[in-house]
Amino acid sequence: MKVETFALGLALLLAPLICSAQYSYVSYNDLKTDLKPSSFVIDVNKKRLVIGHTWRSINLCDHSSGFECVSSPGTFEFAVKKGSLKVGQSWDVKGRDYSVIGVDTIRILGLSSKCYLIRSKGDQTIFYYSTERGLLAFRAKSHAGDGFDLFISTTPYGFPNSPAI
Repeated sequence: MKVETFALGLALLLAPLICSAQYSYVSYNDLKTDLKPSSFVIDVNKKRLVIGHTWRSINLCDHSSGFECVSSPGTFEFAVKKGSLKVGQSWDVKGRDYSVIGVDTIRILGLSSKCYLIRSKGDQTIFYYSTERGLLAFRAKSHAGDGFDLFISTTPYGFPNSPAI
């Protein structure tokens, strides 16, 4: 009885952390300037995007739309078709064009994942998306305007995926 009570209590305490639907990414590209990584968090529950110490509201695709997407116009936009993907495939969501330009294998936290490289034609952002693990990384224009920053997931799962419980 004590073990079951402990297990139930532990599960109740950890449930918000496991099911929080926060997807955190970090970029180490700007370490030359401030020695701190840039952080980027998609918080699905609070419908906000947190970049460093600031936040912006986000919109998510309707579940019946056939897409998984997050949008904060002027800041960050990502959309991917639900289901299988293939090189050459393209789609449009809210006036933004996306296309699968390649496939690569990346390793995050010791786990290798096949990722589809999805280009957003508007701003040339490249997304590394795994159909099993979600958005694992993305390369976006630097806010400083001097190139691109690569943001990498801090967990083995990215938007909109989460580990099976």
